[in-house]
Amino acid sequence: MSILNRKLLREALKRKKPYDPDKKYDYKKMREEADKVLIKPFDVPEGITLKRFNLNKSAFLLMTKESNPKDKIIYHIHGGGFSGGNIERNIPYLTYVVDKLGYNIIGINYPLAPEHPFPEGLYECVKGYEYLLKEYDGKNIVLIGGSAGGNLVLATLLKIKEKKLPIPGLAFPLSACLQFDQQLESYTKNEKTCVLTNSIIRQIVDTYLLGDEKLLKNPFVAPLYGDFAGLCPIYIFVSKSEILYDDSVLMYKRLLEQGVKTKLFARRGLVHVWVCNINLREGRRDLRVIKRLIDKTLK
Repeated sequence: MSILNRKLLREALKRKKPYDPDKKYDYKKMREEADKVLIKPFDVPEGITLKRFNLNKSAFLLMTKESNPKDKIIYHIHGGGFSGGNIERNIPYLTYVVDKLGYNIIGINYPLAPEHPFPEGLYECVKGYEYLLKEYDGKNIVLIGGSAGGNLVLATLLKIKEKKLPIPGLAFPLSACLQFDQQLESYTKNEKTCVLTNSIIRQIVDTYLLGDEKLLKNPFVAPLYGDFAGLCPIYIFVSKSEILYDDSVLMYKRLLEQGVKTKLFARRGLVHVWVCNINLREGRRDLRVIKRLIDKTLK
């Protein structure tokens, strides 16, 4: 484990606070305050072009490099507990992927809860995929997302299957939240080693689902309960020290039972969604793993 990883984890643990269901949160203000800290001046690597556009209720950012293949694309869905996050916070990571992994990438700013609860964000992610199908063969599209974005990656796959759309080449849920009706063992065991609190389930139910517990077994909310048979390879990344570790283990077992090509990359002691932090050597290492998997699949 790198010194920087330990430092990031230590600092995040100091700041973390459990969710209080009796408190009224100003999510718009919370997003603005987080952006002040998390969005910093960044020099885009030479040769990378950024193009912004809007589609339906979402904003998109397409990042390309002339030397990258024109017929292949990575579709990135950001995390943030369904109520936060955006493309801008991920630009260093996204442009790194374009520059070092050799694939163009598009990110979506889907509408956020609680102003836009389920299924609005998922609906927009699927619309984004349908837009990409106008330009790319499904087999040349890669889905990737961390935390809530990992959830939306898998939920989008289920919608793709339901709508009988062309199936993507492969998918990567990173440190994903996959169910909201169980307090699994890792939720308590890893409470002191993860930046998330085990009250995250209650927060997501209150914000993303607006308290509607009838949705808890809905596979488009909780992909753990979905049927992925016949879909593309799904490669799961998670840290053994995260509260969401057991979510990923159960998802991996379900995928194997359903005959889906899959692999669980379970690392030790790493911060939540470390793969998207290019300042971490562990993040850069696993991006190389992801590159090899994409290269092998998208020949």
